[in-house]
Amino acid sequence: MTELGNSRKDLLGKASPLRELQRKLRKRMEGVEATCHQLAVRADQRSGTHQQALIEARQKMQELISRLRAGLEQIGSHIASIEAFLRECEVQIQALKEPLDDLPLLEQAASHEAGAEQELGQLEGVIMDSVSQLQSRMGETQARISAAMTEPAKQLFLTSDGADLEADLARYEQAASAAFPSALSPPDVKS
Repeated sequence: MTELGNSRKDLLGKASPLRELQRKLRKRMEGVEATCHQLAVRADQRSGTHQQALIEARQKMQELISRLRAGLEQIGSHIASIEAFLRECEVQIQALKEPLDDLPLLEQAASHEAGAEQELGQLEGVIMDSVSQLQSRMGETQARISAAMTEPAKQLFLTSDGADLEADLARYEQAASAAFPSALSPPDVKS
């Protein structure tokens, strides 16, 4: 239960002092009205000083009924003002609560933005690292091909049976250019 709900229960609940007093005043007024009626009936049946005492007691009871009604009106008015105040508090709390409810979403958006900025800041470095790794691996591949294409291997490649020197040389150059694109071209291979 919320603080406002607790306040409502404490101030206006069935067990609250205001409600308890209101019940007591109503019950007391019912009793006073019944007594006032009985006094009126008895006063009509009596005479003399007994009648006068009953009439005076009835008048006091009528005054008490007026005071009890005023007290009930006052407590009713007070309860109504508390209820109005608590309703206004609910409206104000709701108005304050809406921005608070939005805070986690705004924090999440800020977290995404900060994370994205950090990741985007890494983009150039990661791209440069990948290019560097690619160049390094191409260099390693070039070194392996160069090592494999030593002079004896070139001679064997170019002078094998049924070799067509020009066609073999063209195939060799084509294989070398495919392995080493122009942007990452290998150093000149001795022929």
